Amino acid sequence: MTKHVNVTFENTTIALDGQEFHACTFRNCRLIYSGGTPPVLDTCAFHGFSFIFAAAAGETLNFMRTMYHGGFQNLVDTTLNSIRKKAHPVQWGGTEGGTVH
Repeated sequence: MTKHVNVTFENTTIALDGQEFHACTFRNCRLIYSGGTPPVLDTCAFHGFSFIFAAAAGETLNFMRTMYHGGFQNLVDTTLNSIRKKAHPVQWGGTEGGTVH
């Protein structure tokens, strides 16, 4: 994992997977997460950036969108509520008493 400390990134595209950023500044950057090892973004500042979910990360979001509009709103909502909590769940999503047709 590459570690960046107190670096300013400007007008560039950065692949976030497997990277650590501590006290860094991002100005007008494209930040791309592809579904690999999650990055560490510790006390960083962001100004005029875009965040892109690509490859596996993007496909996961597309799958969740398809599920939501295919009758699994409760599962997607439960997953998003799990994201809002600090603790990492043993598994994501899940419904109680749900039936798949």
